[in-house]
Amino acid sequence: MISKLRWRVCRYRLPLTKPLRMMGHTLHERVGLLLQLEDSSGKRAEGEIAPFPGVHSETREDCLKQLHAGFAEFKWPQLSPSVRFGLEMAQWSLREQQGQATPAGSLDAVRPLPVNGLLVGTGADLLVECQRLQALGFQAVKLKVGRESVETDVERVRTVREALGPEVELRLDANRAWTLEQAQDFAEQIQSVEIAYCEEPLQRPEDLPTLHENTGLPLALDESLWTNPEPSTLSLQGVRAVILKPGVLGGWRATSRWVRWAKKQRIRSVFSSCFESGLGLSWIARMATALSRMPTPCGLDTGKWLAQDLVTPSPETVGGFLRFPEASRLCEEVLELVEEGDG
Repeated sequence: MISKLRWRVCRYRLPLTKPLRMMGHTLHERVGLLLQLEDSSGKRAEGEIAPFPGVHSETREDCLKQLHAGFAEFKWPQLSPSVRFGLEMAQWSLREQQGQATPAGSLDAVRPLPVNGLLVGTGADLLVECQRLQALGFQAVKLKVGRESVETDVERVRTVREALGPEVELRLDANRAWTLEQAQDFAEQIQSVEIAYCEEPLQRPEDLPTLHENTGLPLALDESLWTNPEPSTLSLQGVRAVILKPGVLGGWRATSRWVRWAKKQRIRSVFSSCFESGLGLSWIARMATALSRMPTPCGLDTGKWLAQDLVTPSPETVGGFLRFPEASRLCEEVLELVEEGDG
């Protein structure tokens, strides 16, 4: 429960370095909400609420309505995942400033995290990007597939594997692009190529066991976790990893539940972002650090898509690791006040 606090909700708009295509949407800017909480002594903390079109079922307007309903009587399970994520971030950050302990540990304890580089190009551009990521020291890369023909994607996978060599882990992400027949065709043509896994290859996820049984394609679950969030209902045949997006799953509570479950199943947990700002990335990194003793390369190398960040200096990827500044400040010029009050 939050009481005797001053609160503000601001909207931010962050231009992107290039258009971002994801889940059937093309974005030219990242728009979200910033929740600020301030106690009677003047201590202030922020949380990011950034639903992504096509990923989150809630809209920014839905989030504003939930926040407007009142900060003193939140019914936690009824809040949308992105609201839970941002509210929790603001609450716990404020408690830390007040000298209280939280499960997230200390901000000072957030060590540099290994991240996977993201590949989206084709042809000569793809080869150049592979060489750049390898030279920068990335331990793993993720290649987006499913946007071109199966034949083109097969060639792209072979190009990347040959360019990177066996030392760099290759992950694929299809974002549920293929029919079972297309996925089987793709999997059969890359049998000789070593990959870590392919995320969500099928339009019909219920066919994933059949795909693995027919082709042996190693799988990872992403959308399946937040569209059907009950672990006991998931088929684990061929599943090597779960992709954990705390901003989509609903913050610490939901994410830690998946981490515990994955450990029991001996499945890798890969923390990932949904193109949050540097503020949200830092909070996800704290989760990864606190919940995973030795985090596998995370999907947090997304800050490069932002031409303007919500905080400065921003987290920075150096040598395949995401590194965090000792202190950051909010970029007030990107904030537009929406609502404020006492809670």
